[in-house]
Formats: sequence, C-alpha cells, structure tokens
Amino acid sequence: MFWIFIKYKILLTVTYNILFATYHDANQWIVPVGLGLITLQQISYLSECYKKRINNVNIVDYLVFSVFFPKLIAGPIMKFNDFISHFKISDFRINYYNVSLGLYVFSIGLFKKVIFADTFMHIASNGFGSVSLNFVQAWIVAISNTLGIFFDISGYTDMAVGIGLFFNIKLLSNFNYPFKAVNIKDYWVRWHTTFTGFFMNNIYEPITKKKKTWYRMAIGIFLAFLIMSFWHKLSIAIVVWGLLNASALVCFLVFEKLKIKIPDILAWLLTFVFLNICWLFFRAGNITDAFIIIKGMANIKSIFIFYNEYYILWAIGANFIIVLFLILGLYVVTKMKNVSDLSVGFIPTYGKLIITLILLIIGIIFNNNNTFIYYGF
Repeated sequence: MFWIFIKYKILLTVTYNILFATYHDANQWIVPVGLGLITLQQISYLSECYKKRINNVNIVDYLVFSVFFPKLIAGPIMKFNDFISHFKISDFRINYYNVSLGLYVFSIGLFKKVIFADTFMHIASNGFGSVSLNFVQAWIVAISNTLGIFFDISGYTDMAVGIGLFFNIKLLSNFNYPFKAVNIKDYWVRWHTTFTGFFMNNIYEPITKKKKTWYRMAIGIFLAFLIMSFWHKLSIAIVVWGLLNASALVCFLVFEKLKIKIPDILAWLLTFVFLNICWLFFRAGNITDAFIIIKGMANIKSIFIFYNEYYILWAIGANFIIVLFLILGLYVVTKMKNVSDLSVGFIPTYGKLIITLILLIIGIIFNNNNTFIYYGF
C-alpha cells in the first residue's frame, strides 16, 4: 500500500481534487529511485519467510540483502538464501581474479548502455514524436526501440554483476539470449529472468499449483501480466503491452495443445515482429503514438515510392551509420556470446585488459548522463 501511494500519489491527488473540488498540488512529487524493485525484493523476502525457507536472520544480513547497492536500483532480484550465502569470512579478502572479471563485465555493460542503448533510445524517441512514418522509418524506429530497451536493462545488469564481483558477490544474469527465442514462451523464459520469474512464481504458480488446466493457466498468465503492467506504470498503453503478451502466451498454449508446429525460421520471424510491436506500447506515451508507428510498419506500398535515402533517415534523426549500427545490434543479440558465457573460463590477459580499458574510455567519453529506463519504475 505504501508503494502504491508513493507511485500513484499524483493520480490519487488529481482524483481526489475532482471528487471533492479541492486544489491540492499534484505536480511536485519526488519518488525514490528504484522503489519498485526494492518493493519486489522485500515481497520476495517475505514470501521466502512465509514458506519457512529463511531461518535465524539477523538484522545485519537483512540490511545487506536489502540495500546492496549494485542491485538496489534495477535488480537483479535475488532470493535471500542465494544472496547471503556469498557472505563468508573468507570472501571478504580481495580476490584479484574477481576484480579483473568484474571490470571486464562492467565495461561491457557500460558500453552497451552508453553506445547502444542511448543511441537506439534517441532514434526511438524521435519516432514516437512523429505525425506519420513510412515503412522504412517505422521499422527503424521499432527495432531501435526494442534493442534500446534490451541494451538499457541488460547493460545495467552487467554493470551490477561487475560491481558485485568486486565484493565477491555473484549476482544473477537477467538475460539468456532472448532474441534467439522461436516463440513467445521461449522469449519470456529468456527475458529479464529474475524479474519475470518473480511474477510467475508469486502470481502464476499459486493459481496453477493445484491443477494445471488450460483455464487456470490462462487466468494465471493474464493476471501476472496485468499486475506486471500496473507495476511499471498506470497507463492504457502499458496495459495493452501486458495484454498483448498474455494473449500471445495463451495462444501458444493452444498451439501446443493442438500440436501445431511452425518452421523455426518462420517462428523466429513472427516472434521478432510481434515483440517489436509490443515494445512500442511499452515505451509509447499513449496508444496513438504506438499506432502511428505500427501503421507505418504495415505501409508496405511506401517502399515503392521514390525517396531520397538521406531525407528518409533524417526525418527520424537517423543516418546510414545508424542503419549499420542497427544491423550490428541485431548481430550482437543473436550471434555474440552474452556476459554469462564470456565469464565462463575467463582468463585475465593483456588483451582483455586493453579491451576493458577501451570500452571504459569510450563509455566515459560518450556518456550523456541518460538515465536507465527502470529508474522510472
């Protein structure tokens, strides 16, 4: 209730003013950064206590678990026992291997955030402010939006994991090649795993625990995504984002039951197109902005109209380099190893040191102080 009051204080104040004809100021309101993730972390802790999986907790362990700063703002969400098990007396000594690996992982996360996420987010923001878009513009904006969200959240996670290693704490990775998914279920198993897992474990699982009928699973999915939507933001566009994903997951259940199979390449393409449409509603200020881009994405006939390439890209603040950058981004998320795999068997070498320094320098030079997307939640 406390989180609901803080997060929706402005909305509640406006509603109160309308109902009782008052004039309380609703514009000036400061919300603590990361309050949403902190709340989920505490709910997870209480859930584990209720299930009697946590015993003999002292105040120091609880506070360390609650306010460990790398994961405080945007996760990853960890269970108490998994996190606190890293705090052993021997682990307080400096581990130079973990420090070197942490710097390497942190530099990758910083590069992903500053170079990929901020660039793609800028293009997407330009698209959301457009009155109309043609086919090429709309797809550049949509893919930029999807990749921007991914690199923003995964970049933060990588930095959190890297900082955690400085303290010999191994935080969980949140992404497991989500854009290699060949269906919507596979995607949500791979995407932001600790966050999605929280809602599935605490909403979906209790509903389907006794009996996993199609009816119960559908209710659990819709309820989980509806609450997930309200957690992010109270807006129609976000609710549409949640309902679209829930509907797709329920449809996939039907396909599984009917044993309908689609070739992997086609399944991947359909999943990728659908995700690009869904994430538009996630970032859009309103439904109209999202539909303007979707309309452009479907306007195939505009391909056959002669355009000057420069002016097509210029209208959304892009250029030919941005197009190449998008192709590089798609290659990174589908072909290159993620941080978890790069960390396996990591060997500190001069080559790794040079790569780390280059990525850190680039990240520092091109940093524009753009906030993480999850700071708003």
